[in-house]
Amino acid sequence: MDGINVLKNELFRPVATLIVPGSIAFFPYALLIAALNSNVMEVWEKHNGVVVALFLMLSLASGMIIENIGSLIEAFVDSLRGEEH
Repeated sequence: MDGINVLKNELFRPVATLIVPGSIAFFPYALLIAALNSNVMEVWEKHNGVVVALFLMLSLASGMIIENIGSLIEAFVDSLRGEEH
């Protein structure tokens, strides 16, 4: 068994389904926060690792919310069609 393939499978799904959609949803708000508050760029220059970690956590949370909303929509559409899981 190849360890790299296992890592790829375990890493690709969360990135594809949570982090990428969450990043796309959160990025405009991150730009807005940076534009409205001049101290954000100062924090970025001094502690960019912390800012990146915070961005990833917020992107992951946003992705989870988006996934839950999608599940609710799917369940609603299934109930309209008379299907149950």
